Amino acid sequence: MAACNGGEDFSDASVPGCPAGAPCTAISTGDVLVELTGLQVDNLGYECVGTSVVFATSKDERTSAASDGSDIVVPPYNALCPASATQIRFFVGNGLFEGNSFTLGEMRIPQGAPLARYSITVSDLMDSPRRVLAGEARPRNVAAFLQGLDAEPSTPDVIEIPDAAHELADELEGVAPAAFTQASYDEFRTGWSDYFDDVNDAIDGTVAGMNPDPNVHIQEVVKANSLTRSGNYRFDTCRGAFAAITCVSSVNEDVFTVSFPARTTNDINIDEFPLILPTGQVMGIGRALRQSGSDTLTELVAFSETATVDDSLVLQNLSVQGIEPGGSTTTVAGTGAFLNKLVYTGEVPDAAPSGSKSDVENDYPGLELNADEKGTLSGTVVGGNVDLPLTAELSAQPQVNRDEDMISDLAAVGEFTVRLMRVCLDDDTGCRDIPNEEIEIGEGPEFNYNTQIYDAYDHTVTQELPREDRQDVAEFCVEVVSNAGEIDHGIVMVGSDGDCPSVASDSWPVGFVTRTFPDSLSYNLSLLLAPGAENRDITPNFGVTIQGRVDGDAGGCYPMYRTGDDNFEAGLRALWIDDFYPYVQQKEWVDALPEGGELTDEQVLFFTAISSGAVEFFAGAPGGACDPAVP
Repeated sequence: MAACNGGEDFSDASVPGCPAGAPCTAISTGDVLVELTGLQVDNLGYECVGTSVVFATSKDERTSAASDGSDIVVPPYNALCPASATQIRFFVGNGLFEGNSFTLGEMRIPQGAPLARYSITVSDLMDSPRRVLAGEARPRNVAAFLQGLDAEPSTPDVIEIPDAAHELADELEGVAPAAFTQASYDEFRTGWSDYFDDVNDAIDGTVAGMNPDPNVHIQEVVKANSLTRSGNYRFDTCRGAFAAITCVSSVNEDVFTVSFPARTTNDINIDEFPLILPTGQVMGIGRALRQSGSDTLTELVAFSETATVDDSLVLQNLSVQGIEPGGSTTTVAGTGAFLNKLVYTGEVPDAAPSGSKSDVENDYPGLELNADEKGTLSGTVVGGNVDLPLTAELSAQPQVNRDEDMISDLAAVGEFTVRLMRVCLDDDTGCRDIPNEEIEIGEGPEFNYNTQIYDAYDHTVTQELPREDRQDVAEFCVEVVSNAGEIDHGIVMVGSDGDCPSVASDSWPVGFVTRTFPDSLSYNLSLLLAPGAENRDITPNFGVTIQGRVDGDAGGCYPMYRTGDDNFEAGLRALWIDDFYPYVQQKEWVDALPEGGELTDEQVLFFTAISSGAVEFFAGAPGGACDPAVP
């Protein structure tokens, strides 16, 4: 039997004399989805070690059974394992009892609380849960081997492994013609040449074969590595089983936390998660807190522009700084590494109960963290010296297999203008009627504006105008990087003071194209305008988050709508949220109040109006043919 014939149901196939508990039948069941990307692979065998599950990936979506018996949808090219499995092993050959197969790599599955879904590359299969560099011998050889087995040239973004490749691997009886750890690529390729010839003889057509230049195969892994490290993440100190111990200073019993995202006051939350770009830059706004007795001191903070995640998923130059206009009392430096999408502390405090295990030991028994892998934050938090544990975890990850030609086309449009529209107040001038008010105005998060701007005040929302930031910038320009085949392809750039990046005195990456939709010719963009605490006063609309879907089939104007299919088709504009300006404005007003004073109605209305609204996004410069403000 091969590797389950591309995911067919082998519920009636079994191995005679197979002992109980062994993988005797090809079955698909579980709770944890794992997709091997860069490129996507159809008919790749996998075994969920520690269970009886052996199956193969499929290019078709299928429905399987979760461990509790409920249905679970398995997307194309995904493997499915029970949460009880210790690891997932990918192979070519026959993975059933007494079959023969060649292991391509394994991913350890966290034993504590695994994520529901993982997008990984061959770099994650060599020393799991760590990531190794794509150019090392084993990931290089495995990538070349898999890409060489592609039997369908009409789908260049997908590897379609023929059944014959599994059958012939089984016949080799576990004797590899060349080890996947072979340092010499030429020797590795030569060693497997007869096997590839035999596969070609057994199928209609031919497989791609391994390219003489290994960099051709490595490049696909490098791109996938960059996209699988990107996405939205949570960063937090004092979180987990030992928080009550590790968050308390031994000097004066003060409690310290640094959180991204976080609650800042009773009225304002930091709602948006930090964003890691495919190029490795880390951006985000959070809160530092110091609780001393009955006094609670907070400070708004952001990552420094130097903060990155390197190719091995180790945090580099991680610095968190205060960003409030009145001055900073927080400066901390951090360490850590992502192991299967999480940063661990690896520590058990002296005061922990006897027998306690560290967070990494709970997930990966026997694993010890290297010094640079331990999550830490050290320095000054709201004026107090601290050494805190740091954890982080993935919240949302982008599409890995984007259409690069579509991204090049979007970049070729040139400049895009962005306005953050807000509700008009009584004293405002230059207001415009809100378009599509039946879908833009209402009650709830599905609308861009509430019917009443603030429940306690009678101000019905009907009009909008561009919001000015703290530097009076009412509109700004963004451009998309075109560099096909490289990790910065699809990065969104912004210029200082709202100028276009190509002409501005300074420019920074603030987001990227997270998904492409060829059928609707549209693009998801994720933007976080916080490219480093140092750039607070020259980044337009610092602290704003935008997640939207750009319509490339709208007469050349490229408007941006919300990402969901229904909202996109209805033309509901994207939403912007500001985690910086409203907080700063409110704090300045509150600090200026006399004892017992309260904010005026006008201040509360303005503070609410500048917190969120609709995004006006279009191709070209202001005043051009695509500008909605032009009659």
